[in-house]
Amino acid sequence: MQTYKMTVHEGLAELKILGARIEKELTSNVFVAGNKHANTKMDGMSVADYSKQMKSAMQKVDDLIKRRNAIKRAITKSNAVTEVTITDEDGKQTTMTVAEMIEYRNVGLSIVDRYANVLSQQYKSVISQVKRNNDNLSDMADRYVTGLFGSKDGISSDVIEATRNSYIEANTLDLIDPNKVQDKIEALRKECDFFNSKVDAALSTSNAITVIEFEY
Repeated sequence: MQTYKMTVHEGLAELKILGARIEKELTSNVFVAGNKHANTKMDGMSVADYSKQMKSAMQKVDDLIKRRNAIKRAITKSNAVTEVTITDEDGKQTTMTVAEMIEYRNVGLSIVDRYANVLSQQYKSVISQVKRNNDNLSDMADRYVTGLFGSKDGISSDVIEATRNSYIEANTLDLIDPNKVQDKIEALRKECDFFNSKVDAALSTSNAITVIEFEY
């Protein structure tokens, strides 16, 4: 068993290479074969040599997988304990382990973005509904009064006006916004922009200086 050291950045790069090499070996080699008992040759070589070639191919794949798994385990362990700090424009610092930051970038931020989108859609829809209703109230009130009193002959103007105002008051739509949705949307968008602009650089820096050690 031998011990190896490298940066996380180097490990991530090698993982990609190892993945490609393993796939190449799996698709280009024979690991088991059939042969007529009377045949003394397989693919132009003796059965014994061909058998050695198959064993060698399998050993190569095994070795590549062992190295790949050892590097991956070392990176996973490192990511679980290595901390990264990012600072926003107001000087507020956020510290997470690399693993936490990767998860938040890949999954958590998409939830925050979805949250902001739902709030934005709801807010725009309600604002449109309120504006459309209230903009039409004057005409609706006039039609209501006409439908109620007909020609208005003999009806006091004060009664008509009071009825009209009462209709408008009863049917005016108010915006109910206890959560201050616009402020919340702005905060969520700011959080997404902050992490998207800072996380990749912070992780790259951490990966470039963090050394992992593994053996196999």
